[in-house]
Amino acid sequence: MDLQIFKNADFEIRGGLINGEPYFVANDISTLLGYANTHAMIERLDDDEKVKLKDLLKSRMGKNQVLPKIEGVRYDAVLLTESGLYSAILWSQKPEAKKFKRWVTHDVLPSIRKHGVYAKDELLNNPDLFIEALQSLKKEREARLKAQKELEANKPYVSFAKSVEQSVNSILIREWVKALSKENNVTIGEKRAFNWLRENGYLMKNNEPYQKWIDAGYFERVARTIATTKGTKEVFTTYITGKGQIKLGEKIVEDFKEREGVAS
Repeated sequence: MDLQIFKNADFEIRGGLINGEPYFVANDISTLLGYANTHAMIERLDDDEKVKLKDLLKSRMGKNQVLPKIEGVRYDAVLLTESGLYSAILWSQKPEAKKFKRWVTHDVLPSIRKHGVYAKDELLNNPDLFIEALQSLKKEREARLKAQKELEANKPYVSFAKSVEQSVNSILIREWVKALSKENNVTIGEKRAFNWLRENGYLMKNNEPYQKWIDAGYFERVARTIATTKGTKEVFTTYITGKGQIKLGEKIVEDFKEREGVAS
């Protein structure tokens, strides 16, 4: 591997692709940008913005391999990543410069490249392109932020729904209520849950589900035989199915949070 010389009428630096990523000789960048001390510039860089040439070659070839000779560059020379290059370019004396630089180099530039623009010369020399790219990034970040907020808002319900989907068995209503309360940080209680199910037309006065909700797959009635003094007797127990847990869970949680004055 050889480092290439990149130059125009005013500038000349050495760099090249290593492991598919661009790197540049730190000393060249320091001299070009007028830094009095290359070491001081390097120290200001984040760890992911700089690397020694020998470490980079070892990561590419393996520790026990003979390292190739790089013309004109010592093995202990420090290279800058593309992000490190832009850090060195963008630094100024303003107190907000470092924060702005990290935003540009770690968020703006990678996003611009993702959208098809290699922003080495174009971005630095074309303000209109830079503004257009920032506007595109703003829209992308706003959409991502909106999606993140929706995910956080639905996180308790999604977590409960996933746990239900993983269960093949229906459960007793009181066990369902306990799980809902724990997952959603809301106090429901068995008695209040049964009242809610009756008030909303899912259960009859005797706490048996209406047939239409059994047919809809929300509940099931399981029969078992018990012994009495008068002989055997068949009794039924109501279970709420996985479908019923998911369909009714969101409704009852939202209702009880409103009652408690908790934003759902």
